[in-house]
This record gives sequence, structure tokens and C-alpha cells, in this order.
Amino acid sequence: MRNWVAITAFFLVIQLASTTTVAQDFCLNPDKFDALQIETKKWADALKNRRYADLDAHFNTLAKAYESGAKSDDEVERWFRVFSKSDVVLEPLHEEWIKKYPDSFAAYMAAATYHQSIGHTKRGSEYASNTSDTQFAAMSASYQLSAKMLDRAEQLSKKPILVIASRINLAKQQSRHSDVIALYRAGEKLDPTNMRVKAAYIVAANPKWGGSDGELEGILENARKGNLSPGIKSFVEYLVIYEFADTVWREKNYVQTIKLYERANLLCPAFEEILVNLVNLYDGEKNYTDMRRAADRYVKRRPDSGWGYARRARANYYLSNLKESMADAEKSAISGDAYGTYLLGWFHDKGKSVTPRDPAKALELYTTARQRGYSQAQTDVERLRAELKK
Repeated sequence: MRNWVAITAFFLVIQLASTTTVAQDFCLNPDKFDALQIETKKWADALKNRRYADLDAHFNTLAKAYESGAKSDDEVERWFRVFSKSDVVLEPLHEEWIKKYPDSFAAYMAAATYHQSIGHTKRGSEYASNTSDTQFAAMSASYQLSAKMLDRAEQLSKKPILVIASRINLAKQQSRHSDVIALYRAGEKLDPTNMRVKAAYIVAANPKWGGSDGELEGILENARKGNLSPGIKSFVEYLVIYEFADTVWREKNYVQTIKLYERANLLCPAFEEILVNLVNLYDGEKNYTDMRRAADRYVKRRPDSGWGYARRARANYYLSNLKESMADAEKSAISGDAYGTYLLGWFHDKGKSVTPRDPAKALELYTTARQRGYSQAQTDVERLRAELKK
């Protein structure tokens, strides 16, 4: 049984040691994070469109900017995530890029990223006990291709931190924790100020990958004592807390998970995944007051997303704020969210005090919700069709 009182106190010590620090840019600055996301998306179809010259120039320039110290390894790694796709039609395009530019670090790093993504997809997301030997074999074949690409990429880089981080991910997936530790030490020696090797190691130190709570605590302690920028220290704390939260969530210790995620959200408000988890956790705990607060933060972070409005509508309904609930359901439906569309249909179906009952409108909305992917709406569609004799 974990001593969560001691662990929480441990995090508090780190927090007190860094209350005046500025966190890593993409972590604490939503505007910078969103700007980067917008820029990287512009390259989403560049490979499919065979823009090899553009790709090679752009991504090799980014890699050289890291080597010279003009850009962080964290930013460059986030650019390379554009190649983390599992579309099988892309494999020959990666091969063609390499053939045209056989001495390109970017071409090999992109291919390595792609093959890791393909391997993960081939394995599936089930536990090992529910994963077949065929799936593992397919994963292993893709990972071998990725490792081959990484070998060549390392030869073409003066500071191959991204290569080492990718190798940690491969070793983690293949349960080679001793290799994970060795790679982490090599990355730290090469560039003690790196972020991506630290991040890859933190994920791999989660007990589910063969690490331990003590290992995670040690990473955080070393970062606090090390000669690192305040931003890296803050981001390390965020990542470690995230892994602890993952562990306790799987143990169904939801109260502790919420506490950890709330801390993580304070450290890195740009990453809305934490808010998604908090909304779902508060919903599961039937804590609709805090669910609404978390949904408020999500809506502020992503005002164009229907998901946040739909969840806030749900919270407001259970808090008996029916007018606010219906208003949020309308915004969610306009944004295309399936569940929000269903909720709006429900208001028209039931005819609560905020709107007269309109079964025809409800049927239209239920049908749209089903088309958008909310399969539970089918029963209501059939019921209203029978009522309206349609």
C-alpha cells in the first residue's frame, strides 16, 4: 500500500522550492502551445503530397536549430509528432523520402517515428494477457524497422537527443527497463538540459512499465537538486505527478487521483488532457459542482469545442440549473458534439420548464446525435418515431 500522505508531502516540498519559477513555455503558456499546434498541423499532409524537398529542408533546419541551441529539444520533438501516424499508405512515402535524401536526419527520424506509431497500433491497447502472439510479432517487426531508422538518424546528428528519447520508448514497450535506465543516463550526459529524454524516462518509470514509485520520486528529487532551469524543473514535476495519477487511477483511488490532477493542472494549464480527466472523474464521483468548475476551465481553454459545453450542460442539469444546461447543450450541438446534441434533444423531448415539449424537434436532434456517433440515441429515435408514426 502506498503512503500517499508522504508522497503528497514530497510534492509539497518541491512546490515550495519553486513557487517563484516560470514553467516551460508550452506547459504554462496556452497561446504558445496553440500557436505551435497550428503551425505543425500545416504539415499534416505534406508527406502524402510528396513535398519531400520542403519536408527535408524544414525538419532538418529544426534539428540543426536544436543542435546550435536556438530551439529546445522539446519544441523540435513536438514538430516531429506530425509523423506519428498509423496509416499504412505512408510507409512507401517514407521510403521514397529516404531514397531522395539518403543523408537526411529528418527523413530517418520521421520514418522511425512513423514505425513506432504503426507498431503501437498493431499491438493494440489491451493488456498483454489479452494480446495475441500475432499482434506482438507485428509490433516487434515495426519496432525493428524503427530501431533501424534510429541507428541511421543517430549517425547523422551531432546531438541525437530525439533518437535516445525514441529508443527509450521502444525499450519501454518491450519491457527492457535496464535499457531504459542506460539510455536515460546517456541522454543526461549528452545534454543535461534536455526535456524529451527526461519525459520519456518518466513515463517508462511508471510501475506498469517496470519502474517504481521510488524511481519517479528520484527523478523529481534529482531535477530539484540539479543545475536546471526553473522551467524544466516545473515540467518534470508535472510529468511525475501525471504518472502517479495514472497509477492511482488504475487502483481506483479516485480521490487521490483528483488531487494529483488538480496539482498538475496548476503546473501546466496549457495541456487540456488533464481537464478532460478531471471532468470525467468528478462526473464519476457525482461531484457536479467541481465537475462544472473543471468544465468551465475546459470551455475557457477550448471555446470552440463542443465537448466542454456538453459536460458543463450535464453538470448544470444535475445542479438544477436547467436554463444554463440547455444553453450549453445548444452550443455543444452547434459545435457538432454528439452527446451535447443528444442532451438538447432530451430537453425538447421532455419539455422541461425552459422549453415547451417538441417531439418532432427532439426526434431530429436524436437522429443527428446518433449520426454523430452517440449510439444510445437509437432507443429514443425509435420511441419518438412510434409516437409520431414516422
